Amino acid sequence: VEMDTDDLPLINKNYNTVTQTWSNFYCTHKFWCTGDLGLFIVVLGLSFYALYVYLIALCLQTLALEDHKYIQAGLYAVGILCIFPLYITSYLRTAFTDPGTVPEDTSDFEAVDMRDETQKYCKKTGLWKPPRSHFDSVTRRLVLRMDHYCPWVKTTVGFRNYKFFVLFLFWTSIIAVYVGITVGIYFLTAGKKFTDILSTTNGRQILAVEVIVSIFGFVLIPFCGAHIGMTLKNETTIEGFFRENPYDIGRRKNWEQTMGKNPWLWFMPVPTTQGNGLVYPTNLDLEDTGTSIV
Repeated sequence: VEMDTDDLPLINKNYNTVTQTWSNFYCTHKFWCTGDLGLFIVVLGLSFYALYVYLIALCLQTLALEDHKYIQAGLYAVGILCIFPLYITSYLRTAFTDPGTVPEDTSDFEAVDMRDETQKYCKKTGLWKPPRSHFDSVTRRLVLRMDHYCPWVKTTVGFRNYKFFVLFLFWTSIIAVYVGITVGIYFLTAGKKFTDILSTTNGRQILAVEVIVSIFGFVLIPFCGAHIGMTLKNETTIEGFFRENPYDIGRRKNWEQTMGKNPWLWFMPVPTTQGNGLVYPTNLDLEDTGTSIV
């Protein structure tokens, strides 16, 4: 690729001096959806339907009003009302957060000679291709630290929304376990025949939610474990196909690069990802400085 000197892209070469705040992610908030929103609407619809059934049909009408188990009903309701907002916020932030792309406005970066043979360019867009970035054929964009395109959120999972995606999987798994256990306890302690429970509208709806949540849990709990493992290794789904991983700088630092340094915010759907998505420290950098990788 031939470029004029005046057109050379700009980057910040020093990772340690990058201001690691949300305002320096150099992206815009857009919902990069493609095609229809069928799956997205299905997920939202099932989520709020399940919440309604759990709170109204199970906690209020069945446990509280019919069985007079007020403490059990209250504990169940408080539990789901603590978990559900974290789950749904993580899902929406995954969908509506731009995963990040190479910035067009380069005024905040130091000039680097892009004629260096080590620099790469995206053949599809002609843009400078930062490490770990890939061209997404669905959204037709060069995505920073691309992991994969997810049809369930109708967007690409990349640098800026990967934490939210991991939290979406995590809180979905927690809800699946929580609902599975609490509804199971209700069925076992109801003091009624199972056929009698299913003879009521509430009973059938509660069973339907149990089945739906169990299916989601069966699929997503292993998926959640896989992505937590990749976070601890500082590895994307795409990079999992490669033999070497130069970005593994130790489990704690790997985790903090995605989830942030404040443990109180690790599992909160707030932006705490470190860096700017354009440059990454490697284990070779740590070896050069004599820092151990643990």
